[in-house]
This record gives sequence, structure tokens and C-alpha cells, in this order.
Amino acid sequence: MSTQHNATLNGNKVRIVAFMVAISGLIYLISGNIIPVVILVIDFAIRGFGFRQYSPFRFIAGKINNGLFNGSSKPVYAPPKTFAARIGLTFSIAVLVLHLTGWLLSASILASMLICFALLESIGNICVACYMYSFMHKTGVLKS
Repeated sequence: MSTQHNATLNGNKVRIVAFMVAISGLIYLISGNIIPVVILVIDFAIRGFGFRQYSPFRFIAGKINNGLFNGSSKPVYAPPKTFAARIGLTFSIAVLVLHLTGWLLSASILASMLICFALLESIGNICVACYMYSFMHKTGVLKS
């Protein structure tokens, strides 16, 4: 499923997913267990390449949204969020590779950055990658 066919997402779900990303990152930082990072890689890949209906995080976020907000929706433009998922995928792969090659401090720093960005989205409704997306469009780096 391409994001061009569905130009909006539920902003409530997006913010819940971002919180789950932050929690996964924190679990990795606290435990040193790589499994949460593997899960992030898989979920970001699913959401970043047009298959968000198969995302476990999105599924869980839908259940939480239904329970907490009676299924309400706040539409947000999808392409910047898809771009953000691809940036998250890049960060997660980097954390995974750094961890597996023994660069644990570097992996922890990148994981901490990912957590910060996810918390900005979740708590503050500030999507840093979305601002990057907008800037890149304005400067012609990205085309529609």
C-alpha cells in the first residue's frame, strides 16, 4: 500500500506509536538486550515502505486509541510520517549494527537520540523528521 493512496494518518495513533518507540528504546538502554531494537527495525521497515496495516505497533496503537480516545482521529499528512519512519529505520539499523559490532557507547547514543525524537513526537507533537521532510521539499532535495 503506497502512502500516496492514503494521504492521511490518525495523529493519535502516530503519537502512541512514537511513545512505544521510546519505550522500546528505553528497554534496550536499560537492559542491553538487542531484541527491542530488532523489533524497531522490523516495525519501522513495515511502516516506512507502505505496509503500515501490518505494523504491530500501529495495531497496538489502534487498540490503545480505541480504549483511551474512543477511536477518535486527528488526521495528519502521511508522507512526512512515512519519511520519519524511514529515518527511524536508519537509526534503528545503525543501533543494531553498532551493538552487534561492539560499539555499545555509540549504539546507546544513537538509541538515546531516537528516544528523544520519539518523545518529542509523542509528548510534544513535534516531528523533527517531518520538519526535515518539509525543508527538503522546499529546497528541491525531495520531489513529490
